[in-house]
Amino acid sequence: MDSENEDELFSAGDFKMSENLIDLENFRRIVSHIQRVHENGLKLAEELIKAGRPRFARRTTIEIFKHDLSKLGEFEYTKFFSGDKEELKQAVSHHRWTNPHHIDYYEEHKDMPEVQLACMACDFKARSEEFGDNVKKYLKEFCEAKSISVNTNFYKKLTGFLNLIIEDKFQ
Repeated sequence: MDSENEDELFSAGDFKMSENLIDLENFRRIVSHIQRVHENGLKLAEELIKAGRPRFARRTTIEIFKHDLSKLGEFEYTKFFSGDKEELKQAVSHHRWTNPHHIDYYEEHKDMPEVQLACMACDFKARSEEFGDNVKKYLKEFCEAKSISVNTNFYKKLTGFLNLIIEDKFQ
């Protein structure tokens, strides 16, 4: 093999290697988020058991272990990381409409089951940690964007679940 062909093969191999490293990093980001949610969910389940809600704790744990698995599916995974803004929008929309821990899954926030509010609390804590935000700030911005009052049962239940897994409690 002459050196010109070797250079072509080496360059193609380098490109493939960098693609693989990027894919590995994307995979790790998703899995890391899922693991954070699982950790938060297990902490929440323990607190729920201590509070006398063992059945609800087990149901919540089952839902937590299903958390965000669609992100690893081909549709969402490839679109999340394609670099194309329109494909990213499609992936986010698909994710929100197919995962019951997202408010967009429901016609109205008041339709969201309690178990999914518990999962949402675990997700919010994980997301706020990943973005370096305070979960209170994260929830405030979320509620403002969705026009959800702090006087709703939705907000009260969500903050109740968060209070079981965060240090700086909501009042």
